[in-house]
Amino acid sequence: PPPPPPPAGGAPTETPLVKCGSMPSRKAVCLMCATIRNAVITGANGFLGQALCRNLSKKGIRVFAVVRRETADVSRIAAFPGVEIIVSKFSEYGKLSEKISDCDIDVVYHMAWSGVNGELRQECSVQLTNIYASCDIVYACKEMNCSRVVFAASVSEYSIYEMMRTDGTPPAGTLYHSAKLAADFL
Repeated sequence: PPPPPPPAGGAPTETPLVKCGSMPSRKAVCLMCATIRNAVITGANGFLGQALCRNLSKKGIRVFAVVRRETADVSRIAAFPGVEIIVSKFSEYGKLSEKISDCDIDVVYHMAWSGVNGELRQECSVQLTNIYASCDIVYACKEMNCSRVVFAASVSEYSIYEMMRTDGTPPAGTLYHSAKLAADFL
């Protein structure tokens, strides 16, 4: 798409604003990112969380990187400018606003999830804890004046969703997928 029109009575802006995914050049700025000053990322030391920390930091966005354990390896994300490490267990997500110094958060990226591999994928208590944590994130957003939450989805959620639309019975081994889908409906 073409860049936005120039401001009334003026020259075109130096850096065009475009939609994410339609970046014509590295000099363009994403429309959504242009409005973000402060972001929270849960699971910040995970695969997706680290990449998100790096990208938001490069854009000059202040990042509150939430990790679950004091002993978590944060060496990769702590080096990014504008990143503040916050330690919070899942059970403490409802009180994140008390741990974050700036409660005007523009977006929360909820990337944290336990039991994504192995036997814990089928552990009911683990998956229920994930759903509760996701619910607490939504409540915490209100306390942080945040109106945008982005949940990390799994492609396998769609198979459960499609089964829900029919009278099909989900196969064994779908507790993780169902829990992710339940969190999406929050």
